[in-house]
This record gives sequence, structure tokens and C-alpha cells, in this order.
Amino acid sequence: MKKRYKFGALLLSAVLAMSLTACGGSASSTPVSSSSPATSAPAPSSDAASTAEVDWPKKDISVIVPFNPGGDTDFNARCYIEGVSKELGVNVNVVNVNGNGGAVGAMQAKQAANDGYTVLFSSSAFLTAQLAETIDFTLDDMTFSCLVGQGPGNCIMISKAFSDANGITDLATLKAYCDANPGVLNCAADTGATTQICALMLKNKGFDLNVVDTGNSAERITAMLGGNVDIIINSYGSIKSYIESGDFVCLGICTDQQPTHIPDVQTCVAQGFDIVFPSFFFFAFPGGTDEAIAEKWAAACEKVAATQEYADMVRDAYAQDVVFDAGAAGKDKLSEAYQQIASLKAEFQ
Repeated sequence: MKKRYKFGALLLSAVLAMSLTACGGSASSTPVSSSSPATSAPAPSSDAASTAEVDWPKKDISVIVPFNPGGDTDFNARCYIEGVSKELGVNVNVVNVNGNGGAVGAMQAKQAANDGYTVLFSSSAFLTAQLAETIDFTLDDMTFSCLVGQGPGNCIMISKAFSDANGITDLATLKAYCDANPGVLNCAADTGATTQICALMLKNKGFDLNVVDTGNSAERITAMLGGNVDIIINSYGSIKSYIESGDFVCLGICTDQQPTHIPDVQTCVAQGFDIVFPSFFFFAFPGGTDEAIAEKWAAACEKVAATQEYADMVRDAYAQDVVFDAGAAGKDKLSEAYQQIASLKAEFQ
């Protein structure tokens, strides 16, 4: 079975009206110490001097994160907030605006004043919202600033008890189980978000299972622990403690490059299944914002990304390498990612 959700324009407008009244507190990240070198950290951009001439900012800046606190998108945003605040000399506040797979927060950011004091921090979920038509705009309607991170890829998980009972240790043995028991397994995903994309890719590769919506990352974990679903798709950071405790087994990672910091789990591609959807994180301002503001923001973010403190935080929490691309280079990566999932559009209608 498959559940589809599409909010009507009136409902979305009502939610936006309420969320526009929300205010965010200032956020900071707690550094994780490490002696390892951040070999992939970028050098500060030579454009920093020119962007510093922009007469901005003069007041606090709000960063809209379109998901609840605690997930990988919120974490990646907060890794930048304190450093960017110091670079720009004003308070930078996180405003969490959850709803409809990231669509509500994205819409709020698009509709904000284009004066440089509201910025969206989103992820590849922005692309799935386009695909699902829960937003009616693209990155071309925003003033893109920079791509500031990439997750190692969503993980396909089952419980250790289910693995032991059925001899399922990788994607091949999961596929064999699905072949022998068609339509029996339930795979939890968040409708309209990146996890649904990965679940649909599983189905398109011949895994005969049901994609069910059990909510966000924490709710999917609860559903697995409670025995209500057989498979969940989650970011590595959200489930690594369950892997370490022996509660969950990771069958594959939805990427084509072996993550540097997850050497013990094969990618889906390495196992012969082309299930790939990169998890990017980016900053973008409302359309019409001065490009020089977006560039100055990117220059501040680039300085944060070049620090050892940042490299340690993203590695230890979410097994991420440092990835940074300003302007067109970052936007091009997101455009390529969208093309990877465009063929799934019919599944969202």
C-alpha cells in the first residue's frame, strides 16, 4: 500500500500564517574535540574582501530550518550558526518551521522580505518537495548562496531480531525475502521527503514491499523498535547508536561512493542496486535578495567550513566529510540531484 499526502493551498497558507509569527532563539553548537586533520576543509575564498563592502547586516538574521530540531538538517544548520554570527557581527537565530516534508518552511522563506534578514537552510528534501508539488517554485525563484554539506547517504535498516530470524544481512538477501514474500514487508518513510525517494527506488529495483508513512526520523525509529514496520530509511547519524547497540542492522547506504567514515557498510551500488540520492544541505535567500548579500553570507560560511572544529562536529555526529560549494557550483550539484529523481514524479502524484 502507498499513502500520499498533498496539502491544499488554503491549509498551507493557514499554517504559514501561524508560523510567520514564530520567533527563534539564538543557537550554537558544542564542538567535539579531535586531533585528526581536516584534510578536505576548503580554503577561505578570495572574494571575501569584496563582499565585505556590502552594507549588511545591520540587525539579527533568521535562518528558517524547515524541520523539527534534532534531525540532520537542523544539526547541519546549527554547525554554522555560531561561526557565521561571529563573522558577520550580528545574532543569527534558528527558526524551526516543520511541516509537509519541509514544504511549509520553504514557502515561508520564499515569502519573506528579500532584505537579507531571512535565509532558508534546507536539504535535498527541497527537491523532493518540487517533485511532489508541495511547493510551486524552484531554486531559480530563490537567491542561492551556497551548498554547505553532504550527508553520507540514507541507510536502509532492519531490526537485528528480524535479520537473525530470516538470515537477512544485505540487500541481496532482503530482495530474496521480498521475492518469497511479496507485499509483506512495510518500509517506513516520510512522505514527500528524501526517505520516500529512497524507498521508491527500492521498489523500482524489484523489492516488493509497501511504503508507509510513519512520520519523521524519530518516529520511524520508534515504529521499528515497536515492531510496527520491518524496514526504515534514516540518516546514519540518527541510527548509529542503534547499530552500535546491536538493535539495528544497516543493509546498505543510498549512495554511489563509499562514505569515508562508514567503512563497514556497503553502498547500494556496490551491492548491485542503483539506489542513489545525495543528501545535500544549502543556504538560499528569498528571490530578489541582493546577490552581494548571498555572496557575503557564503564567504562567512566558507570560513566556518574551513575550521577543524566544524570538520570534527560533522564527522563525529553524522559521518560527514567537509563539502562546500558557493554560488553556481553548489546550485549545479542540486540540479543534477533533481535530475536523478525526476523519473519518479508519477509516484508522487
